[in-house]
Amino acid sequence: MRWVLRCVAVICLIVAIAAAVFDAALSVSSARFVFVPLGEVLASLGIMAKTATWAPVTQAGGSVIAWWNHISAILLQLPTWLLFGMVSLLFFVAGYQRRA
Repeated sequence: MRWVLRCVAVICLIVAIAAAVFDAALSVSSARFVFVPLGEVLASLGIMAKTATWAPVTQAGGSVIAWWNHISAILLQLPTWLLFGMVSLLFFVAGYQRRA
């Protein structure tokens, strides 16, 4: 199980490094700091498209869905490299094995 957590951590770390390099290239080309938020990346990939199937879920979920909407709005504003870096760190810690 630990190797699965470590593999997921490495994949998240690769995504974080790729996003950081992309942001660095944009920052150098525009001569100012540019951080692309995760929501913008997902929207450009077409993943954030809201469909008609989302309406029944929000009505049935009630306060839990409203709470999650606030949390996800905050997470989607974070830079992509930061969010994937934090997730990678969490998976590395979860897959860490202490030596005797």
